[in-house]
Amino acid sequence: MIGELSYVGMNTCYFCNEPSEILLDRRMRNTLPRNVGVMNMRPCTKCEDLMKQGILLISIKNDTQGPNPYRTGGWVIIKQEAIERMLDGDFLKFALKHRFMFINDEAWDAMGLPRCKLTKQ
Repeated sequence: MIGELSYVGMNTCYFCNEPSEILLDRRMRNTLPRNVGVMNMRPCTKCEDLMKQGILLISIKNDTQGPNPYRTGGWVIIKQEAIERMLDGDFLKFALKHRFMFINDEAWDAMGLPRCKLTKQ
């Protein structure tokens, strides 16, 4: 049944949009949809491991902004040394602190970044 509620649900990773963790309604009242969606900005294990290796870049539509902008499918990890050569100031501080950045499509294409997302295994 579509929209069926349960004691358990699945959180989605904010970064890769893959299932990331199981949620449990401790009140046992059947209040969780099976696929809850994004509940927090904690990366899944795979994204966390990739973010230790470099900075995650996610492409977004040119005219969007905010905490969850319209994503257009670009998703890559680049080495920290590369981001340090490309950015400075507040942008660089954000990237190094949070290990990810949204990049609008115009800048994405200007940098020649690929449009295919890494697949989870």
